[in-house]
Amino acid sequence: MLKIYDKTNILSVNFSWLNFKNPVTKIRKMKKLQLVLILLMGAVTFSFAQAKKTQASVTINTPTLQCEQCKIIVENYLAREEGVIKYAADYKKKQVKVTYWTDRTTVENVRTAIANAGFDADNETANPESYKKLPKCCMKTADAGPLPMDQKKQ
Repeated sequence: MLKIYDKTNILSVNFSWLNFKNPVTKIRKMKKLQLVLILLMGAVTFSFAQAKKTQASVTINTPTLQCEQCKIIVENYLAREEGVIKYAADYKKKQVKVTYWTDRTTVENVRTAIANAGFDADNETANPESYKKLPKCCMKTADAGPLPMDQKKQ
C-alpha cells in the first residue's frame, strides 16, 4: 500500500497486484500489462490518425503576370508557402492554379504570397517594395517605360 499525503487528505494506491512471489504469476501479470499498454498506444495512435486533412484548389487571377520570368518568380514564392502542394502559373491565361492543405494555409495566405512576389492577385494589390524589384518585363507597361523595338506589338 502506497500512501501519498496531501494537505487535505490522504490518497491511497493499492499495488498489491504487483506482488511477484510466484514466477508464473509474474509472467502472466507482465503479459497482461504489456497487452493493456499496447492497446492503449494503438487507441491513441488511431485517434490521431483520424484527423481529417483536406485539400482545396483555387484559381487566382493575376493580371500582371506577363512572361516566363513572372511565372518563375510566382512559383518560387509559392514553393516557400507552407501548406501549398501544387501550383501552376500560366502567363498566357494570367492565372495561377494552387492546391493546398486547408489545415495549414488559406486562400488569403496564397494571395498574400503572390502579392509579396510583386504581382496583383485577384483583389489584392502587389507589395510595392517587391514590385519595384521585379524585372522590367514583369512590370506594367506604364511603370516599365517604353518597350524595346523587338517587343512592341505591330
